[in-house]
Amino acid sequence: MGTLRVSLHGREVELAEEEVHYLVREGERLAVSRTPIDGGSTRQLGFFVPVLGRWFFHADNVPAARVLRIDGAPVINARQELPTDRPTALGLASETPTGPVNPRRLVDEKTLPPPSPHDTAAGEPPSRGLVRYVIGRAGTNADIPIDDPLVRARHATVRVDAKGRWWISGELYVDGVQQMSATLADGEVFVIGQTAVTVSPDLLPGGQRPELRQAGVRKVGPATLRRPTTETGLAVRLEHLTAIGDRGKILLDDVSLDITPGQVVAVVGPSGAGKSSLIRVLMGEVTESAGIVHLGPGTGGRTDPQLRRRQVRYVPQGDEDLFATLSARETLTYAARLRAAPDTTAREVQGRVDDVLRRLGLDQPAALAERRIDKLSGGQRRRVSIGMELVGDPQLLLLDEPTSGLDPGKDRAIMADLRAVSATYHCTVVIVTHATEHLGMVDKVLVVAKGGRIRDAGPPETVLETLGHDSWADLMTELDREPAASESRGHPPTTAAFTRNPSPARWALAGFGTLLHRQFTLTRRRGRASLAVLFAVPLICTVIAVVASPDGLRPGPETGAVLAILVTLAALTGAALTYPDIVADERTLHRDFRVGVEALPIVLSKAVVYAGVCVMLAGVVTVAFATARDLPPMEYGVPPLVMLYGVVLLTMLASMGIGLLISAGAPTLERAVTWSTLLAVTQVALSGTLFRLDRWYGLPADVLPARLGLAAIASYMDLNRHRRPALYEDWLWNPGAARFWVLNALAVVLFLLAVVGSVRRLHRRWTR
Repeated sequence: MGTLRVSLHGREVELAEEEVHYLVREGERLAVSRTPIDGGSTRQLGFFVPVLGRWFFHADNVPAARVLRIDGAPVINARQELPTDRPTALGLASETPTGPVNPRRLVDEKTLPPPSPHDTAAGEPPSRGLVRYVIGRAGTNADIPIDDPLVRARHATVRVDAKGRWWISGELYVDGVQQMSATLADGEVFVIGQTAVTVSPDLLPGGQRPELRQAGVRKVGPATLRRPTTETGLAVRLEHLTAIGDRGKILLDDVSLDITPGQVVAVVGPSGAGKSSLIRVLMGEVTESAGIVHLGPGTGGRTDPQLRRRQVRYVPQGDEDLFATLSARETLTYAARLRAAPDTTAREVQGRVDDVLRRLGLDQPAALAERRIDKLSGGQRRRVSIGMELVGDPQLLLLDEPTSGLDPGKDRAIMADLRAVSATYHCTVVIVTHATEHLGMVDKVLVVAKGGRIRDAGPPETVLETLGHDSWADLMTELDREPAASESRGHPPTTAAFTRNPSPARWALAGFGTLLHRQFTLTRRRGRASLAVLFAVPLICTVIAVVASPDGLRPGPETGAVLAILVTLAALTGAALTYPDIVADERTLHRDFRVGVEALPIVLSKAVVYAGVCVMLAGVVTVAFATARDLPPMEYGVPPLVMLYGVVLLTMLASMGIGLLISAGAPTLERAVTWSTLLAVTQVALSGTLFRLDRWYGLPADVLPARLGLAAIASYMDLNRHRRPALYEDWLWNPGAARFWVLNALAVVLFLLAVVGSVRRLHRRWTR
């Protein structure tokens, strides 16, 4: 990685990676210091630090850092990566900065105290006399309330200067880019949470006129403020959009489209025409090769993928994305928590869940909401699946074949529900469907031909007439027979670039508590038979180990076989816990990822719960064996019972981590079973008791959990010395306290590496 080069006022400075470097302001000049300034002075703008081969600038004093320019651009992120292949130019803003320098912490008073001399930088207006307004979630006494579950109770602050400009500090998006502050004039738009807000004096307390307020704020109930914007959903505008897939296949070809906020739009066309690709572009999972995507006002087509994950909600086809052992209420409650701000109260979550259950008809009879998913009908499960997104109060709801597999009556009921959803929740609804019987219930029909071309888009009663057909069946038949665009042109674009939208894994833990609680509930709901097998199998294997040697683990010639049984059962048990877990629930977990939950809390919640299971199972194995057979003499100051329990537990944990890695990487459950079986055979064969493992070509086997666990116990009891002379000696079994502790530490490292690898693999799986 080496050093970082920065340019300060024409002078180049090299920053060594061994130290943390602080950027301070000395009057109108910048300087780098190796020591921080005490007291959080506004003179200190941030610090430079290397992380995993990359350099970052951290704006630890966000307000003060707004006067800084990096390569001529303002600092818009609290953590900003810097280039290492060239010097980074640092300087102060020559124009008026984008916000006040020293906004106070949230306090009860509305008027700020007189500023100190250090509060105002050169060229900035003083903050004396400016009233501070709080933007927050509706129902939290915020000055500007927003009925959006992603908005925190105290999400941002606003000051308004004499010219009517809003000086906003907080987490927001402007022109589709995340920023930590902005100065916006009347009529300009910013996004907070998932809501687009248009700057207007009518939104300020005491400044709104009733007649304008009613036009600018949407309502969901009596005296409840909706979003402070004239939007009634998220507008969609595509301009000459082209997307290219694998091997140059055209996914979308020069698509131009306008969807008015609040409309219900049906997307129809033959299989493979590009309907799903259109949905993935709107979600930000496929990047356009050409053209512009506008979602909502003020984005300019440069929407950050994280913003799309906030504003766009997707309901996949079918109902396999639901956990069968959870009830309808539990499913919606967990979904609501994952789609809400961290400070949302349980009462607010319950209110949103009750509202969705009532509006989707899942509250009558009363016991219906408490019924398990696998006990519901197909139509009821489909409503629960839609409700998972409605609890997040979406602005743009995308649905993939919501009526597939349903009988005609339920088909019509689901379409009527979606019509009501658009009106009730004030959101734009886009439906991908092959069913054409109820297209008269939508506002617009988008007809997609093969090759991703738009044949027509308009009201359903005019589309058939425009395309010259009497029925939708006739139109679908023609579209099926029509050649793809690349075939009609005669030159498939084989040199076009593949345009998915990969992104690096974000190590954020948002939603971890909810996922942990859900995983614990799912594990507990496995059923009595499944839980009985979970504990019975290790116990039976322990009985076999007891029978295998009457001497137990007292050093002797037969000890190696007993060790092999104990350690192998620990390794196989750990892997069996997790190898089917992620891949079997991949559709449901991917849905969590699409609403902003990262792969880290998803994997970590499973690792923590199954680690708890391993703690219990290791205790069962250890106590059962120690009760029936002797243990070796104490060595290294570690009691033999503690030693056996610790090694069995670490072996289980390491194998459990590898099971997670298999589950995160396997494309199907069948492939996960195959890989897990190969892992089991390899661990049994290469544990070190069946044949000699040479120090060099046996090195790959030395990282297997069963090999490490067996070697740790063998080193503890000096197994090489007590085996029959005719047998070989294993170099990894040599005695020594250092060796014993290193082997156990390697098992811990293997577990951690497997968890990290699972996170990375799962993230790539969902972004590639």
